[in-house]
Formats: sequence, structure tokens, C-alpha cells
Amino acid sequence: MTVAAKIKYPNRYDIVGSFLRPEKLKQARDEYHAHQISRDALTQVGNSEINRLVKKEVELGLTDVTSGEFRRSWWHLDFLDGLSGAHFFTPDHGFIFNGQETRRGGIKITNKIAYNPNHPFFDDFAYLNGIVPEGITAKQTIPSPSVLFPNKDAEIYDDYYKNDLNAFLEDEIKAYQQTVQHFYDIGCRYLQIDDTSWGIWASFSKGAPLIQT
Repeated sequence: MTVAAKIKYPNRYDIVGSFLRPEKLKQARDEYHAHQISRDALTQVGNSEINRLVKKEVELGLTDVTSGEFRRSWWHLDFLDGLSGAHFFTPDHGFIFNGQETRRGGIKITNKIAYNPNHPFFDDFAYLNGIVPEGITAKQTIPSPSVLFPNKDAEIYDDYYKNDLNAFLEDEIKAYQQTVQHFYDIGCRYLQIDDTSWGIWASFSKGAPLIQT
């Protein structure tokens, strides 16, 4: 079956892409981190839950389906950590939303930002695309390039570019271009780029530095 044969546009309704993680998946992830099950065992649980979700999405009449982002621990950090030069780290505190603190997580840019041909999201998409039935489009979601913009409020830190904005943007743009091309090459025809960073930019006061380290 060709990629084009699976696509029917335009669609009258859509979903954002992320779903609440099932209890089986959360339990398996906890067991994996506790070294009670293997990575392969965790992957199999993920496969099973993604299969179940895709079947349900199709039953409900959706023509664009996602994996629920079930492979991810974060909506954005997993993707950013998969780029060359960017690495996950655990900060001293989590994000604060409405007085509640989330899990701790952040990104440090420790080298040149670059496309990673072995980014785990490529295999994740290939699995999803392999199980969607004819006439259904597998949708991939990734965070916007703006989410990687160094900012202490977002726990994104620059230890490499040292406020060289032009160099940072040039490398990030190229990394995203090559990443998007790779998704296309493996059959992705619906790539959703999520941007939730507008609130941070709106909070900058006049004269604040463009890159905060």
C-alpha cells in the first residue's frame, strides 16, 4: 500500500494527539525504571496499548490517528533530548502550574544542535504507520523549535552557544529541516508542530536578553 493511498484530506475533525497514559503502561514504566522488566518488555506493553488506542480512534471515526504519545515521558523533552547536542537533565525543582510543582526535567545544550538520524521518534512513527488501516493517516507530533529556545523559566539552558543567537538559530533550523525530511522519507504526511511557548515570550520585559543561560 502506498502512503498516498492512506490519506484522505481535508478532514472535518481532528485531535491534538496526546492521551492519558493507561495504567498498564504507567505500571510497566515504573517497573522498567525499577529494573524489574526489560526495555523490550516495556516496548511490548507500549505496542499493545498503542494498538488498542489506534483501534479505538478508528472506531470513533477519526481519519487522523496518533499513538497517544505513549512512548514519551514528556510532551517535549523526549524529542529535544533526541537531537544531537541537547541532553535531558534533572533540575532542582519542577515547573510550577497553579501552585503545583510538576516532575523535574530540563534540557542542557552542551554541543552543536544537529539532526540525529537515530532519533527514537523515527522508529516510533514507523511502528504507528505500520498499524494504521487503509484510509487512515498516522499523525506525528513534535515540539516547535521555539521550545528549545534557552530560557531558565522553561529549564532550557545553553552551555554551548554562549548567547550567539545567529549560530544557535542556524544550527537549530538545519536540524529541524533534516528531521522533518526524515519523517517525510519514512512516510509521514501529517506532522503537527506544537508551540506552547508564547506565554514565556510574552512575559519577557523590554530589554531582557534573547538567550538566558
